[in-house]
Order: sequence, then C-alpha cells, then structure tokens
Amino acid sequence: LLVRSTYSGGDADAMRSTLATLSLDDLSRQRINALAADQPRIEAAGLPEVRDDRTRNVITVAERYTVRDLFADGSWTWEPRELESHLDRPHTKIRTMPLAVDYPLHITQKVTFHLPEPMEIESGRDDLTTPALAYTHRLQNEGNTVTITCTLQSLRDAVAVDAVAEHLTKMHELWETTGDRLSRRETSSILASAATGTRGAIGAVLLVLVVALSRSRRTRMSS
Repeated sequence: LLVRSTYSGGDADAMRSTLATLSLDDLSRQRINALAADQPRIEAAGLPEVRDDRTRNVITVAERYTVRDLFADGSWTWEPRELESHLDRPHTKIRTMPLAVDYPLHITQKVTFHLPEPMEIESGRDDLTTPALAYTHRLQNEGNTVTITCTLQSLRDAVAVDAVAEHLTKMHELWETTGDRLSRRETSSILASAATGTRGAIGAVLLVLVVALSRSRRTRMSS
C-alpha cells in the first residue's frame, strides 16, 4: 500500500506546524494507527517521506505499507475516510438556527488498484448535491488498473434553516453509499459498490491511495 497525501493552502500551514513538533517515528505511529482501523494487519515499510515545497505552499507525505491477509475473510471494504471525517451527523437535526459546515473545503481521495490482468469492470460516475455540499464518486476501468476517485466540496458555509431537512435527507443517502466493497469468489474477485451492487471482477495486487486537501480555513460542524 502506497499512501500519498498532498496538503495545500491552510492545510499545508497546519501540517507544517504539526511536523515541527513530531519526529518521523511519531508521525509514522500516528499514520499507521489511523489506517489500522480498516487494516489491522498493516505493517510499515519504512518511515514516511515528507516533501515541503514552500514556494507553492504544498506539503506531500508518502507512506509505504504491507497489508497481509487483506481478503482472508473473502471480502474487504474501502472507505474514503478523509471525506467521512467531514460528514459527521449534527446532534441537533430539528433546528431553529442555520447548520454550519466546513468552508471552504475541497477534498479529493483516490484509490488505485493495479491488477494482474484486465478485468470486466463497469466504469461510472455518481453525483450527489445538497444545499451545502457536492459529492462525486467516479470509477474508472483502464485494463489492468481500476481507480476510484471521491471528491467532496462545500458550496457555502451554512445550510439555511428551511433547507436543513433537504440537506439531511440527501446526507442520509450519502452516509449509506460511501465505500466500495471488494469480494473474492472461488475463481475471481468482485468489485462492488457497498450500496449499488456488483461493478465487476478484479484481483488486487498493489493499492495506491492519494489524498489531496485544500482549504484556507476550517469551520467545525455545529452541534
């Protein structure tokens, strides 16, 4: 597993401050424990590599891991965790005040599976837009490579009171559909959306995960 995270704008400044207080060993422990939530058998293959381009104000962190027995139970689900961290359910759903959202926010998380042979997997794109957020899920089949790209962008800094019900109704749909399930059969592997069913057959060898974050400031979700 290769994970490459790119931070720009305010996120680059925040990451630069974080790196100033952490050793690479500390950073490595933080990163691997975050990934272990989905992949308990993960092992680090060296320390993270950090590149800081101050001219462009971009920081890139590259990590390499080995994940054993990924399909030991016959299936595994990939979840876009970077996006999910911005999709929390508000505690107060029947509101008399607007619902704040992270703004400005534009996150892209991409996962690439490098396969041993071309497979029949259907490409496609799904879009969902609420009064405050725009979400896109795209699957691309390019022979020996299957790429899933998820993007989340905020459209404004709050949802008006009279639009909260519409926003939360669409968010329920989004909460139920994030994630792609990979299931192995006797003779083949199946890539299926967790919500929409089978998309095709694959055999995964190398997994590459790319996260790009860009925003100048962050407003936390209101309670």
